[in-house]
Amino acid sequence: MSIELLKKVRLIAPGVIMCLFAVILGAATKWWKLELPDFEKAMYAPSLILPGLLYYITPLRKWVNQPHHNRLVEYIRAELVAAADVDDRPEKYSWRALKPFYFNMIDNDESLKTQSKLAYFNGSIWTTFADTTALSIIYILISVAIWFIFGNDGAIFSAVVYFIFGAIGLIGSFSTTKKQMAIAKDQIDYIEFKYKSNLEKRIVELDR
Repeated sequence: MSIELLKKVRLIAPGVIMCLFAVILGAATKWWKLELPDFEKAMYAPSLILPGLLYYITPLRKWVNQPHHNRLVEYIRAELVAAADVDDRPEKYSWRALKPFYFNMIDNDESLKTQSKLAYFNGSIWTTFADTTALSIIYILISVAIWFIFGNDGAIFSAVVYFIFGAIGLIGSFSTTKKQMAIAKDQIDYIEFKYKSNLEKRIVELDR
């Protein structure tokens, strides 16, 4: 998967999820009846793009995915330091300091680029699980509000369905984070094998 396609998936996926959740809520409350749009045309469907854009400008994805992202980048940072055979000093060998080196290695080696395509594909699933969790929480709150204000018992059923989706999203986030870490580990092993001197040089620069 290319990074361009990854960006499109990250834009469209929230709109697809929101549309699905709206269909569920309408069916549960019997307030409206919606049909799912043609997902084959999702990249061009305003009904999916516009909700995706609105979601994109909110911090919801970042809030939900931040713990998993922090876990991933700390793993990459620690593995790079370990590959250089030095004692870890997080204050000096920070992710911010090592990130340019890591991505520069990837951008300039075809084997690492190939592995990055796996990371992009897994990353699209990774953020979709995060979106599922975030939007499940929003729709649970909407469902509870409908039940509390209007006494519509169908809203409680929809809240339970969203809770299940949210749990699946959370489990999926942990699983895909582990997959991202495994892909990163393969890349770091390759860097250690082929570019260890470059990595050691970068570490020495950070010690100055």
